Amino acid sequence: MVFLTKGKKEDLRRLAWEMGLVVAQDLRILNIKQLILNSKKYEENSIKNLLMIVIEELLEKNKEAEQMAEQERKKAELETELERRKDEN
Repeated sequence: MVFLTKGKKEDLRRLAWEMGLVVAQDLRILNIKQLILNSKKYEENSIKNLLMIVIEELLEKNKEAEQMAEQERKKAELETELERRKDEN
């Protein structure tokens, strides 16, 4: 059960969804944990592995979003530089 403390609210919501549980929007982290622990599908090792997968997927998704934002920023800088050079000529 201690492994559940590694997850953020979004991670726990996703874990519950992966388990086929319905999580109301207003549930707090503690309530989501209890929902997971009280589930008939709860088996510590498999749920622990599933949570690690959920966390890794979310981290990868965030990393990709950051990379995309960085690419967009660089593209905007290059376009600005190109416009500046056009104006100089």
